[in-house]
Formats: sequence, C-alpha cells, structure tokens
Amino acid sequence: MKKIKFYLLPFLLLFIFMTLTACGVNTKKNTWQKIEESKTITIGYEADFAPLTSKQESGKPEGFNIALAEAIFASYNIKIDWKALDWSAKEKALKEGEVDLIWGPYTANRTREKTILFSEPYHTGNLVLLVPKEAEIYNISDMHNQAVGGQKASAAYDLFSDYPQILKNIVKENLMFLYNQPSDAIAALQAGKIQAALLDRDYTKTYLRNHQLEGLYNMLDTPYPQVEYAVAARKNDTELMDKVNQGLQVLQHSSEFSKLSKQWFLS
Repeated sequence: MKKIKFYLLPFLLLFIFMTLTACGVNTKKNTWQKIEESKTITIGYEADFAPLTSKQESGKPEGFNIALAEAIFASYNIKIDWKALDWSAKEKALKEGEVDLIWGPYTANRTREKTILFSEPYHTGNLVLLVPKEAEIYNISDMHNQAVGGQKASAAYDLFSDYPQILKNIVKENLMFLYNQPSDAIAALQAGKIQAALLDRDYTKTYLRNHQLEGLYNMLDTPYPQVEYAVAARKNDTELMDKVNQGLQVLQHSSEFSKLSKQWFLS
C-alpha cells in the first residue's frame, strides 16, 4: 500500500502545481480591471494635430479627441493621464505598456490589426495637397517631378504608399520627404525645400487659420480614400476596448458628439 502511494506522489504533486497555476491565471487582472482599481488610464496622443489633438503651451492637451476621451472616461469615473508620443514610435509605447491606449490620428489596416486592437472609427478625414498660391500647381497632374512632403508614420504616408498611381509615381524621386510632425512639413514648404505637402484637411485648415497663412496657400483636393481614425489598444485588451466602443456609441447618439464636432472643426 505504501509502495502504491509512493508512485502516486509525483502525480499528486503535478495536480497541485497545475491547480495553483490555473488559479494564478484566473486571478490575474486585465488592463481594464487595473484601470478600474487605480481610477486612472494613460492615453498617448499626437501633440501636433489640431483640431484632433494638440499640446498647449501650458503642457495640457486639447482637441476633439481629448474631449471625446475625457467625456467617455468621466462616465466611468476614470481620470486620464495624457502622454504626448513620438508618433513614429507610438506602437512601441503601446506594446511596452507606456500607454494603455493610442488616441490620435491613427488608422487601422490589415498589418496593424494582426497585433493591435482598434475601436470603431470615430472620425473621418480627407487628404489635401497644400501648395503655395504662387506655384503653378493646380491639380495632382502638375506634381510631375515636384517634391512632396508629409509626416512620417502618418495616415497620409500610408495612403501615399498604398496608392502609388495617384502621386508617388510622378513626384520627385518617387518618394515622400518625411518630417517628424506635420508642422515640420509645412515649415519645409515655406522654406522652399518641397513644393507641396500631403496633409489631413482639418489639420491644414486649422494650421493655416492659426498662423494667418490662409491667403498664401491653396488646398487641392486629392482622390485618396477617406481616412478613418480609430482608437488603438493592445490586442488582448478586449474589455478595455469594449468600454471605449460603448462610450463612443453613447456619445454619438447624444447631442454631445455633435456639439464637440461643431466646437472643434471648421466649416
């Protein structure tokens, strides 16, 4: 009898180990549970993309995205810790846990969706080609062998690359001259380093107005598809994303969403 019990001992120990391991997995808190407990969430944003997101001189963020997120998480009694990101390293910040969400001018595509969880789109944008008024550029076809610039790791760069027949195949060196922020691309345009900048329409309108440049530049329509901006989370943070989507749906079916749109977007 003792001999039988001796042989059963390893199996008994294995059973105890597996039970304890399972219990450990079951009690591990997901991101949303940690946020609920701490009453704080960290959200990353682009500091130079008004009217969606921008950073004031005081250091505080403002914009349509900021107002949306604040309204949603206030309903959950959660405080937001905003973190301005290097936009070309936003995925790294999310993966390494520096932020819980990316809420900037970010778009989903098949490659990103393999590793990142996206919300339903909350805003659509359009791309324009910004050119000086004195330049003899009146449409896309006038961009033959001209230098075009834009923001690195942006939706504009994604579409420029995905639809080469529109602009990439005809511009100088068949590439986009890349800058850290969209305002850097406009600065390069002002300095004559490039002949046009491919940018988001809402951003461009806001920038020109804020810097009294409306009379000096033209915004040319482009045939690129509309840009659908969405919130991003880590792939396994489904409960957190459910809360984001639920909050967006509530706002979109209320007068608050329309109110915020009128407040932040120029007609």
